Amino acid sequence: STPLYSSAASDVYKRQLLHAPNDPMIRTWYAWGEKDFDTAIDILQKGLDRMPDNTGLNNMIAYKYMYNGDMDKAEKHFKLNTMSNPTMANGHDSYGDFLLEKGDKAGAKASFMKAFELDSDFTTSKEKADKIQ
Repeated sequence: STPLYSSAASDVYKRQLLHAPNDPMIRTWYAWGEKDFDTAIDILQKGLDRMPDNTGLNNMIAYKYMYNGDMDKAEKHFKLNTMSNPTMANGHDSYGDFLLEKGDKAGAKASFMKAFELDSDFTTSKEKADKIQ
């Protein structure tokens, strides 16, 4: 089987996008593995133009911006994700990652704990919160 994040998988996602250009999860996975920042942003933004509240698209574009050093755009999408989907644990966990990256330990810890409170299967969120001094 093809690993989710290989170059072969990227080719599969690219072909799938031809048949289902509006599928947000195909866009999310395709962008996740895309090494070129501008290409990844383009893939995600086209999806967000149609579905601005989509959790997968907002989460992925936020991480892409964060890892590229654009913390303002990252924050916009992380916040939008948690406001649009307040009961989704993953959004709060991701926002915690962002806050930790910014140096806001208290905010990060609260966000990680919110994720764990929403979904006790998010044990990684609890572990991240417990590691913060």
